Amino acid sequence: MTRHRQGLERAAGDSNGRALARSLDAWGDHRSSAALRRRFPTATRTCISALAAVLILRTAAATLFGGDALEVRGTAELIAYSSQGAETMRSELLFRMLLAPPAWNLRVKRVGEDDVAYHEAGANDTSQTFYLMRYSDDVVHRAAQELAVLRANPTNVGVPDFNEVGMGRMVQTSYPWAVNDSAVRFIWFALASGAHLDLCPTNRCEPYYLHDALPDYLAPAFIRRLPGPLRLPANAVFMSDGIIDSTRYRPKPIRYPPPCDHGFTGAVYSVTSTTNYHGLRLPLSSELAAYFDRPGGRSARDLIRAYTCSIFVTNIATVPAPADFAPALPGIVLISDERFRGGTNLPVAQVLYTNSVWPSAAAVTASSEFKSVKAAAAQMSVAGRNPGSGSALLLIAAVLIVPPAALLLVRFVTRKYKPITKE
Repeated sequence: MTRHRQGLERAAGDSNGRALARSLDAWGDHRSSAALRRRFPTATRTCISALAAVLILRTAAATLFGGDALEVRGTAELIAYSSQGAETMRSELLFRMLLAPPAWNLRVKRVGEDDVAYHEAGANDTSQTFYLMRYSDDVVHRAAQELAVLRANPTNVGVPDFNEVGMGRMVQTSYPWAVNDSAVRFIWFALASGAHLDLCPTNRCEPYYLHDALPDYLAPAFIRRLPGPLRLPANAVFMSDGIIDSTRYRPKPIRYPPPCDHGFTGAVYSVTSTTNYHGLRLPLSSELAAYFDRPGGRSARDLIRAYTCSIFVTNIATVPAPADFAPALPGIVLISDERFRGGTNLPVAQVLYTNSVWPSAAAVTASSEFKSVKAAAAQMSVAGRNPGSGSALLLIAAVLIVPPAALLLVRFVTRKYKPITKE
């Protein structure tokens, strides 16, 4: 249970078990073979209809947006619960979404978060996603003062001659994986996931509700979409297959204790009200509720809520689309480039500084630093397959996946790093 709570960000879900039961019953009817045969007489007709619908909706969206973008503003509330059901955390968030499918940009500000000015993620297409956590001005100012003291001492070597204003990630996914604030993923799913869901196989997608989900795993999920060009989710049920996600690629994955060892409901998403904005069907209010297994539970439906995230849209407008939907870099930023995992499920990450521009894939792969990281990842893969190589595996993993803030401490005492710019 404890491991699963970490996977759910130590949070919890729906306060009413009846809503969960109703959702499961509805999806059970939807999945029955008889219902599917009634709705889709032949597989050929299903494929042709689905392809035609996607083409029509994409054409309609392109015609509607032109050079504009949809701006959606609102608030969200994230509530976490203990294993006894007591509320342990409540956060209010403000967000602004820019949407011109498949492009999107989302900025989120958690009210009362003093160290972070905002979290921002965005994508221009479905090939890669960019994420930025902008430090608050107070944090940047304090760091600058501390670095100035270090530079003033001539015995200190390798102290950077610049101050970074945030940290970021580049990932080769069509959704915001590996963000520091999971509310970014929840709001994205509600308002910008249509193009991504079009790429997912039937009844499978990434488990967006898990903080530590592996990006290469598709979980069972049953999603009904809103009508209209945006094709946003109307409701969804995400299923766990009974394996603790962080152990999925071990030689012997760890399962949850019975009765949840063969699967249970991980999360339920539902839209409670919608609006029609110039032919675009959008959710005005929605909620994602996540669950974890109850110790000593009598069935796989005997669950405990982990967290709820309620999303409320307050303003919708049409605005000129930006030239680039990736977050604008407001200065020098510490970047973790995770676009080159190569299907190995290993963190092939290049950590670097960049100044005002996101480095291109070509510039990164041509660098000697990237070639060194790739070679280390290959050694890590070999070490993981050889008995008695745990120490080497741990050492290389620490270099590759330790949080960027910790890597910064290493960089302070080793060498100066020049910002990398796009070629």
